[in-house]
Amino acid sequence: MFAWILGCLFGVLTIAAVGVAYWLNQDSGSRVFWMIAVAVIGAMPTVAWGPSAYYVSYYNERLITCTVSDKDNLKYIYTKDCGTLANLADSWRGKRDTTAVWSAIEKGKAYRFRVVGANVPNGAIWRNLPNVLSVEVT
Repeated sequence: MFAWILGCLFGVLTIAAVGVAYWLNQDSGSRVFWMIAVAVIGAMPTVAWGPSAYYVSYYNERLITCTVSDKDNLKYIYTKDCGTLANLADSWRGKRDTTAVWSAIEKGKAYRFRVVGANVPNGAIWRNLPNVLSVEVT
C-alpha cells in the first residue's frame, strides 16, 4: 500500500511541478497539449507501482515453518530459517490485534506462520517484510 501511495504522490508532484513550469512558459494554444502530456507522464509511476505494491502488500499468502530466534518491540520476529517477519495489523485481512501473535511465540521454538507479502530488500526506498497473519506451534 505504501508503494502505491508513494507512486501516486510522485505522480501528482510530477504533474504539478512540470505542469506549472510549462504553463507559465507557453502560450494558451500549447498549454492544453502540455498539460495532457504531463498528466500522462505523471500517471506512469502510479500505473507502474500499483501492481507491484499490491503484490508486496497483499498477494502471495502462504504457510512457512520457521524457528524463532528473537522478537522485537511487538513489531518484528526474527527467525533462523525465514529471515525477518513483520507483525503488523492488517485490516484488509482481518488482523486487528498484533498481541495475539506476539504472545503466542517464544524464542527457540518452531512455528508455522501464515504470512502475506514479499520481502523487499534493504536497498529499496522502503523495506517491506512478510506480515504474519497467524501462528501455530509445529
